Amino acid sequence: MRYLILMGAALGLAGCQSPVPYSNDPIEVVDECYMHKYGVEVPPKDWNERGQEGQVVTTLKNGVVVTKNYVAGVLDGETTYTFPHSSTIEKIEIYSRDDLVAESLFYRSGTPKQKIIYEGSPNRRSVSTWYSNGSLYATEQYDRQYLVNGEYFTISGQSEAKIVDGHGVKARRDQYGELLSMDNYQHGNLTLSTTYYPNGTPKEMTSYHRNVIDGQVKRFLPSGEPLAIEEWAQGQQSGLTILFENGEKIAELNYRNGFKHGLEKRFNENMMVVEEITWINDVKHGPATTYINDHVKTDWFFKGKPVTQLAFERMTSARSF
Repeated sequence: MRYLILMGAALGLAGCQSPVPYSNDPIEVVDECYMHKYGVEVPPKDWNERGQEGQVVTTLKNGVVVTKNYVAGVLDGETTYTFPHSSTIEKIEIYSRDDLVAESLFYRSGTPKQKIIYEGSPNRRSVSTWYSNGSLYATEQYDRQYLVNGEYFTISGQSEAKIVDGHGVKARRDQYGELLSMDNYQHGNLTLSTTYYPNGTPKEMTSYHRNVIDGQVKRFLPSGEPLAIEEWAQGQQSGLTILFENGEKIAELNYRNGFKHGLEKRFNENMMVVEEITWINDVKHGPATTYINDHVKTDWFFKGKPVTQLAFERMTSARSF
C-alpha cells in the first residue's frame, strides 16, 4: 500500500468559496472547494449545473481535509480523509456509483492499518489488519455482526489463533503486538473474553451471550490472586458478587440491574460474619448490623437516612419503598 499524501486533490484550496452550510454536519465546515473533472475550480452553483462531475474538497474545523470524487452527482472512486492538521491520509473510502465497496485506514507513518472489503453487501465484509510495523495481524470475515472466519498472528508472523465457521479463538493485540485478550467464539458470537496484565497473568474473564456481558465476570490481581467474582445478566451486574483480599473472601454483595440490592455480608479472616447491611436500589434500607466479639449493634436506615427501628417500621407500614 503506497504512502499517500494529499497533493493534487488539495490544489486550489487557497481562495476557496465560502462553504455551503450543512445544518446536519456534526463538525463545522471551514472551507469547501468545487473542482470540475477537468481540474478547474468552479463556484458551487456552476458545479451543480454542470452535472456535479469532479471533486469536492472540504476542510473541517478539526483540521481534517475530506476529498470526495463524484460522477454524475454520485460518489464514485476515492474519498479521502487526512489526519487532523496534516496532509497525510488517514482513511480512504472506495465508492462505486454511491455504494461503499472498500475502506482503508493508515497509521501516521503511512503504513496500512486496516482494509475492509464489502462483498456485495455492507453486511458481508472481509477485514485485514496490520501492526504498526507493517506485519499482518489478522484476516477476518464477517456476516452482519457475526465473526465467521479469522486467523490471528503474532508480530513475528506466527499464527496463534483461528476462527473457523464461527467457532474458535480470537487473539486481540494492540498495534505494537502486546496481547490484550483471548476471545472465545461460538456460532460467530463472543462467549468468553480473557484480558491480561503485561506480565501475562489473567486480569479479567468475562462471559458473554450474544455479545453482551452475561454470566460470570472474574477479576484477578497481577499476582494471580482473585479480586472479585460477579454475576451479570444482559449487560448489567445482577446476582451475587464475591470480593476477595489476599486470596480470602471478605464480602458477599447482591446486585439487581446494576445496583446493590439485598443483603451485603462482610467477613473477617476466620470467615465469620462481622457486618450485614441491607440495600435496596443502591441505598441502605433496613437493618445494618455489626458483630464484634460478643457485641451486636444494629442501626436502621430508611431510604439511606438513619432512623430508629420503630420509625422504620412505622414508615414501612405506611408506604412501600
